[in-house]
Amino acid sequence: MVVHEGFRSELDVAGGRLFVKSKVADLAVIYLEKELANTSWDNKLREAEVLLNDEVTVVGYGAVADEPALKGIRRFGSNVVAELRLSNDRKGREIRFRFPGAHTHRGDSGGPCFLEEKGTRYLVGINGGYVSQGATESWFTSTSSYRDWIAKQIEEAKKRETS
Repeated sequence: MVVHEGFRSELDVAGGRLFVKSKVADLAVIYLEKELANTSWDNKLREAEVLLNDEVTVVGYGAVADEPALKGIRRFGSNVVAELRLSNDRKGREIRFRFPGAHTHRGDSGGPCFLEEKGTRYLVGINGGYVSQGATESWFTSTSSYRDWIAKQIEEAKKRETS
């Protein structure tokens, strides 16, 4: 596993509950020993940042806190970009969504956020963990902010495949 060298996370407690106060470069890559069957990577990273009011698709998998019977269910839905926040390192961005629309839950960490544009689906964000505020706000790390680092990890993975 390789964690982005700039990763930082600040936690706090309010009302007896732990919450994420801020995150920077919340990205990691896991190298597998062998390729997963029936999968492919089409390398669809969007160069441009999403814009306010862009409609995106968020994807999650796992339990919904208030619906434990849905454990292990893949979920997806659309939402609209409500805010683009510069992260504390002033280099990356966070993509934020608010109610109404699809949101993330516990177990969705590492899940993708896609933007469809002219028939192509682009990866534009990665869920940095359970940082949603109930069903009212979700945060994702922008992939366009870290495009060079992600491309470097993809190249490293290709080298590992051939060795």
